[in-house]
This record gives sequence, structure tokens and C-alpha cells, in this order.
Amino acid sequence: MLPTQMDRLSAVSFLLLSAVLLSSCQKGGGISPQGKNNVNPSPISKSVGPFQPQCLEDTQHISTSPGIIGGELLKNESQLAQVVGLLLIKWSFVENGKPQQEFSRCTASRLDQNVVITAAHCVSPWRTAFNLDAKGVPKEPIRMTAYFISGAQPFCNLQSEVDFEEALRQMKAQRALEVRVHESFIDYKNRIINSQFDLALLRLEEQFESPKNFETIKLVTSQNLASSDQIFIAGYGLSGVNREAETLQPALRFARTHLATASTLKDMGFDPSRSRSSETDQTISELSLPPEDRSSILLANLAEGRNACSGDSGGPAVVAQGRALLQFGLAVKVENFGVNIDPCLGATHYLNLGKLQPWITLNFDRIKGKSTKQGRDLFVESN
Repeated sequence: MLPTQMDRLSAVSFLLLSAVLLSSCQKGGGISPQGKNNVNPSPISKSVGPFQPQCLEDTQHISTSPGIIGGELLKNESQLAQVVGLLLIKWSFVENGKPQQEFSRCTASRLDQNVVITAAHCVSPWRTAFNLDAKGVPKEPIRMTAYFISGAQPFCNLQSEVDFEEALRQMKAQRALEVRVHESFIDYKNRIINSQFDLALLRLEEQFESPKNFETIKLVTSQNLASSDQIFIAGYGLSGVNREAETLQPALRFARTHLATASTLKDMGFDPSRSRSSETDQTISELSLPPEDRSSILLANLAEGRNACSGDSGGPAVVAQGRALLQFGLAVKVENFGVNIDPCLGATHYLNLGKLQPWITLNFDRIKGKSTKQGRDLFVESN
């Protein structure tokens, strides 16, 4: 899901922010209009368990079940399920003098066995950046611990009802040891977040047991995208728009979608005369540009009612090239352009990874800590 405006730190608000920010869970002061429509992380729970084994069937599709809106369940052996994983985030903070813990979820893609890419708002306590004391120190510091979990239905593999720590062990979760957030994501001077830089890389514990014929996801620029192309999106967010539903059994779903156009927005009933944020203005103006020149790629499938929602933040937008899946976008926020519909039934902004290729390449090399330049091999040429 993408983020929406939040008044307090909560897994629910953070995850729902991801649906307007697709994934985010932060505590602190207010947020400017530019940040209102970010995709938020989906809520998991305010407690640490117990977590119960539960497996969804393909026929189960209700408003409280997890996954892309209108999406289909993936199987563990599918290509997407091997490279896309659940990002489970634990937030520790003190509220009214008492230690608190809350949980949220996002989606991430594996660039190699111990580096994943996701949305910055999933793992950055950006709300605290706007709630500082006179010395510029956050008044309410938050500790974030993130875990990457492989598997289309990770909770399906639990052996019994267990607590949080045991659930992590049984699901073979990889803890994030290092987080790199794009330096321009938070604009401290203007107290806003910049969704065009909503990007983060995480270095994980090296304990991944790769399946047979495992291949990491490849990144690609959006240079050759066309409105007729079949695009796939995937994530662990809500598969319905019931924001009150909190599920403990995230499942990976996927859906086909398309490039949004001016005609798409017209079909939504978008009225250009309505007031909107400067980011929305930019989105509208960029629709006339080739996809590779846009800061974000707007995707929508209104005809079939398929879109990203809370918990899908950081999830990929991919195209198929032969047997390979090439990721060109990363989910950051949903948009309804002022139309009186739920944002999750509108369109989704996917960060244009090609525009951020230099940052991704440089920081991948830094996070690996090796002299060899591996980051340049993350991007491949599309046909």
C-alpha cells in the first residue's frame, strides 16, 4: 500500500502510507501536501505475535486478504516469487515514557543474494526528521529493524503458532545489516519528502539458501516501454481496499497492468481544473514525455480493477524478455487525481529506476564493499 497523511507512528499508518506511499511507518509531525499520496506499508500488528500458519488457496480473494488489488496468488517456484520478498519491519520507540514496538510490511526485490532494493519510506523514519529539538536531534528517536523473507506465502511454512522471533527463524528471515536511503529523499529545509527519490538499498545477512537455477532480478531502463506493453506488478500488500483490515498472513500476488495515458486519466474522470499537489502537476506534465524521461512511470489497469495498495511499496514493475524478468519501476505511491475513489483503485507511481541508475550502481558497489565494480552489471539492455 502507499502512504497517506499520518498523525502518529503506527504500522497501520505506515503501511497505508505506502498505499498512498505504498509503505511507510513513521512517527512525528505533519507532512506537506507533496507527501500525502505516498504508498504506505501495510499494517501487520502492534504485538509481537503469536503468528499462526495459514495458507491461502487460489480461490480465496476477499477484501481482507493480502496481495495486489485484483491480483493472483503466486507459487514459490515462480520467477517472481524467487526474487521478490516480504520486507517485515519492526519499529521500536518510546511513547509516554514506555517502550513500544510496532510492525509494518513492504515489498522488496533481490539484486543479489544479500542486497535488496525497496522504497525509502519503508525503512526510513522520515517522520522524525520533521520533529526535531533546537539542536536538530529527533525528539522521538525510532529504531528500525528490517527482515527480508522469501516465499510467496512465508507464514504458510510455520510449523505451529509461534512468537515473532521463532517465526523469523522458521521463515529463514534475513536481517538487514545496512540501509542506504537516497540522500534527496528527505528535504529537511522544506519539511517534505521527495517521492522521485523514494529509493533504498538494504544489505542482508548472508544466510540465503538459493533455490536451483536461481537468478536475481535484472534492472532495465524504461526506454522501450509502450502503452501496449504488458507489464506485471507484484507485492505483499492488501488485495482489497479495506483499510481497517490487518492481516498477519502476507501473500505475494501479481497483476497485469499498463502505462497510464492522458486518455486513462480522462476515463478516471480527472478534471485538470481541480487543485492538486506540485508532484501531481509534474506527473501530468510528464505524460507527454517518453517513459525514459519521466521521474516516475504511472501504471493503471482500471478496466480490470488491478492496482497496488498498502504493503506493495517497494514492489517491482517488470516486463518479460524471453525467460528473464526485467524490473524498470518500483512502487512508491498511488494516485486518484482528486477523483472520489479510493487511491488503490486509481493509478500507481512506479519510480523510474533508469533515471536513478547512477545512484543505484554507486551505492550497490559501496554496500558490497568490494573494489570490483559489480553495480554496472545490475542493468541490462532491453530489446
